[in-house]
Amino acid sequence: MGRLIDMMKQKCEECRRVALPRSISGRYLSGEPVVIHECSFCGYLRQHSQLGLHGLRKQKSSNVTRSSQGRLSRYLRQMAKKL
Repeated sequence: MGRLIDMMKQKCEECRRVALPRSISGRYLSGEPVVIHECSFCGYLRQHSQLGLHGLRKQKSSNVTRSSQGRLSRYLRQMAKKL
């Protein structure tokens, strides 16, 4: 647990102390994520527009395409015409 806390500590841009910042995460009205960090010593606020250390994770693409031109769609249309 001590290594995790040490990894999460950040250096304040204002007072230059290394500390665990207080953080608030949320979203703007546009849907863009935002994280606000506050220094526990001097109260300096800074904002990051991406969540986490590596930014946003991309969602995996679906294996199923939603196209009306796919094989399954064509097959179902042919079956419907036969009925």
